[in-house]
Amino acid sequence: NLAWDDAGGVGDKTTQKHQQQQRKGISHERTFTPTSSWSEMCTKLEAITYSLVKDLTERDLKPKTISLNIKLANFEVLSKAMTRAVAFFSHGYNSRESRDLVDVVVKLLKEAKRTYQEKATKKS
Repeated sequence: NLAWDDAGGVGDKTTQKHQQQQRKGISHERTFTPTSSWSEMCTKLEAITYSLVKDLTERDLKPKTISLNIKLANFEVLSKAMTRAVAFFSHGYNSRESRDLVDVVVKLLKEAKRTYQEKATKKS
């Protein structure tokens, strides 16, 4: 589950009403055959991210926060998120920004993997 959520600010009732009408997030979820290969998961995640970029472009959305949620075969969920000061695609949609988003998602996957392995080591 690759999701994004653009954090909304607090404002007057008009702003809040407008925010309620705006889409607050978009996600791309995929279920695939369980794998113990982190590199295979990374490759699949890259494809999902490029699909997300396509949807962001079509909807003209510019996320600041990227969240990654991975449900393992044992139903344990790994979650990581990152928020940028400047939204992705704030200077237009281009291959560099798309690659930057993929790089962030891959980094989140690596952080999730590290956290998972550290937790497993502490249990042993």
